[in-house]
Amino acid sequence: MSSTEIYYVTQNRRVRGYVDIRNSWRGAMLVWSNLWKKYLYDDQKEKSKLTGAYVVETPFGEKDMELVCALFQDKKIPEYERAVLGSTFDRVILERQYFQRFYDDILKYAEFYPVGSLIIQAQEILKLSKKKIIGVFWNQTSVNADVVDMFKETLKENNEWYLYQEVEKITKS
Repeated sequence: MSSTEIYYVTQNRRVRGYVDIRNSWRGAMLVWSNLWKKYLYDDQKEKSKLTGAYVVETPFGEKDMELVCALFQDKKIPEYERAVLGSTFDRVILERQYFQRFYDDILKYAEFYPVGSLIIQAQEILKLSKKKIIGVFWNQTSVNADVVDMFKETLKENNEWYLYQEVEKITKS
């Protein structure tokens, strides 16, 4: 069974494994499906009437995922939803100083959506609050590429991005 893997980045930018949370479909895919249903499904269903295309209740394919990911840039989407969505992206670091905020954002998200493993993820991340680290990152599904090597390369090239810095940039723009 696939899992959501959480890693942390040390202050000297080393990657360390932290925890695996079983059944990755209870993580990122659930977030994508929740936001798809709330913000995109009805519009896509309406457009499909013109084309005769079939629209499913979860994002299906690259085009649908592009629409879901674009919600992160949408200022109309509440910050807590953008933060939760952003946590599912590649090359993102949740900064240690924002662990509590992320936990609070997950609780807010849980008021409106099924949360699957998100609360478990946030609780595990909170346990690292006192550890001297830069932050954490995710491999949202353990059956994809070697995310650790990819992330090490990302760190070496300074291509990582920081979740709440990006959320706040959008809010302020």
